[in-house]
Amino acid sequence: MLETSFESVAAVVDALEHEFDASTCPPTVLFGHSLGALIAFEWARRGVARGKRTGLLRLLVSACPAPSSLPRPDGIWDLEQAQFLERIVEYGALPEHLLAEAELMDMMLPALRADFMMFETYTPRASEPLGIPITAFVGRDDRQVTARDVRGWAAETLEDFALECLPGDHFYMAQNRQVFVARLNQCLTHVLE
Repeated sequence: MLETSFESVAAVVDALEHEFDASTCPPTVLFGHSLGALIAFEWARRGVARGKRTGLLRLLVSACPAPSSLPRPDGIWDLEQAQFLERIVEYGALPEHLLAEAELMDMMLPALRADFMMFETYTPRASEPLGIPITAFVGRDDRQVTARDVRGWAAETLEDFALECLPGDHFYMAQNRQVFVARLNQCLTHVLE
């Protein structure tokens, strides 16, 4: 059950275009966490620019700086394996106890490297802000992404922007699932009203 690793956000968006009929878009709310936020944003932006995806109701981004304020990459994805593992454990992307699971690491490392490579090599293209509202979620204790970082998403929309600061760090959804689900439900209820 191995899947292809992508090397760029654009390649993922190309694959999404291939998988989904780009000429239609039923009422849709997109959600993306961290790298997924950039992918959701680019997929929405590409479709809107082509006059498609008119059914997009809202973009929900999570734990990701706005494209215009992404930090310059420090090349985690290209480090030697020991350094790479040290950094992703430090980052919180991998529990330290999993390092002892050699078979699991062999399966996970290529995907983790590919994710970091996509994030670190992503360069947003200049474009008009989206004509759909954006809600940005962030963990209050996230050391990698702050509320200030995600506030920049307001510049990516011509519509309303909302910021939701929730308890937890970069992986606040897993740490405080009930709080996150309640806020997500409120957001979706508001969108669908």
